[in-house]
Amino acid sequence: MVVRTKSDAKVVAVTLDGQAKDFDVGAQGLTIYRMRVDPSNMRSMQLEIRTDTDGYNYGFKRTGSDTAYLFQLVAKKIITSPDLDGDEPGDCSEMTLRDFGVAIYDDLIVKSVQFNGTVMDAWDEQQGVKPDAKWVYINVLKTINDFSDGEAVDFVITVRGKVDSLCPANEYLHSPNACEFTLHGKGSDQHCCPHGATKRGGPPDECCVDDVEKAPYRVQYIDTSLTDVKSEYEFAVAVVNVTGTDFDMEEPADCDHMTLDYAQIQIYKNVKVLEVRWEDRRMDFNLTFATDYSNWLNINGINRFINDFDPNLPTYFKIVVDGYVRELCPAGHILGAGGAFICEYVLHGVQGNHTCCPHDITRPGSRPADCGCRDDLAGTPYRLGYQLGGVVRNETIFNFDLAKIDPSAALDFDGAPDKQFGLDVNCADMAIKYVSFVVNADLEVKDISFNGFNYTWQFEPYTSRTKWLKVLDLDYRPSDFPADKPVHLQVLVKGNTTTELCPAASQFSSQASCEYVLYGLSSEKLECCPVGLTTWTSQFRTAGR
Repeated sequence: MVVRTKSDAKVVAVTLDGQAKDFDVGAQGLTIYRMRVDPSNMRSMQLEIRTDTDGYNYGFKRTGSDTAYLFQLVAKKIITSPDLDGDEPGDCSEMTLRDFGVAIYDDLIVKSVQFNGTVMDAWDEQQGVKPDAKWVYINVLKTINDFSDGEAVDFVITVRGKVDSLCPANEYLHSPNACEFTLHGKGSDQHCCPHGATKRGGPPDECCVDDVEKAPYRVQYIDTSLTDVKSEYEFAVAVVNVTGTDFDMEEPADCDHMTLDYAQIQIYKNVKVLEVRWEDRRMDFNLTFATDYSNWLNINGINRFINDFDPNLPTYFKIVVDGYVRELCPAGHILGAGGAFICEYVLHGVQGNHTCCPHDITRPGSRPADCGCRDDLAGTPYRLGYQLGGVVRNETIFNFDLAKIDPSAALDFDGAPDKQFGLDVNCADMAIKYVSFVVNADLEVKDISFNGFNYTWQFEPYTSRTKWLKVLDLDYRPSDFPADKPVHLQVLVKGNTTTELCPAASQFSSQASCEYVLYGLSSEKLECCPVGLTTWTSQFRTAGR
């Protein structure tokens, strides 16, 4: 097998399902010898190429389990413009901008495209020269007067899964910053189609815009749960209309669609933080000095864009601390709030060519009325099936298929009405936020892929012999599923002695049995959490059949 690389690529080792393989690197690239693959033995195998250098990790942020690539479009006045490929008639120095595109790998799934803070309708076309590339286009319909000279406008492409390289130009231009782009419009007397490759960009200054009225996010305090063992403080991040008021008259730049990269909350110094959860995801955090009596709690790796938030539904997060703690933050005492709960916070992100750090105190908020979570499988549009996996020397593969079905054709297994507080929850068009399996407690997972891309996951305690395996941030709507085939989910487990992924396999005397829960929201923003038991994939039919 030949893998196309640079002729001087530094490859340390190559393994196939954990077994070392001979290789060399030459003019053609990396050649792997004596693979000895028999297609009748395995449905899929794990090939690892280890290098001593970093990959193409340019300009992207992990947003949940997806990857967002940030570009910036800059308009500049042209005084003289050299014609590098020979004389061409016409003048494009003040061209209109009808549309533009970026060439990405053709096997990537685009989740969303954002331009200047607005989610755009995008389409793709084959690139035409490179067989593994496609153009991702958006309509812009702007004139040169719609842009400020030198001001950067953010353009964000978010793709499904954990992706370390977006563009084939990384390879053939040998640059981690290169993506091929093309702009289409019209000059004074002819059509214009300038074409080039991106260069490294980003905010050039460290002058931070701290006026909260210029930012779209606010942090609200929701509730506290106190026990002798631990205390939980719940907050919410809400999206608000931006007024643009500049209180100190020093910052002309706007942050109305800034990213939210990380947050800081000032807490008492003697408080021991056990855990921070953003929705259901456990977050990385650390403490840094604030004052003699307080620290900044830094909630790292939020990495969200404005279109990741629902303006009608706040995003909730929790801070869990050790012991019975009645007062988390000193702000309430300092401001003389009369016992009201107040925390000082700073949100950090970027927009265009400047950084943003809006600074404020929390305001009281509340959760909507809890109507419960519908857990009946009947009337929901998805089923999870099991496929045969395989065992290799050091790893075991378990394969599943997630299919979209006709929700009206499903039987009501428990026969009970799905009503909470008099409200009937319709989950026929629910989206999927994440999926959970009940697995054996000693299970060690190496990787999880969904629809061909790696996704993040975490364990949650359940019983003394079992635990939950959560595959996080799928964010799939019914329209994201193909009508005629299921989407594959693969769990790669460490070790070759694992014959059962789930305890349900022994309980129901079938290797195909795993208890699972699908979590998501209906179109009315009500909670759905159908509980099911996997069967062999052939036992259910997709919506298109």
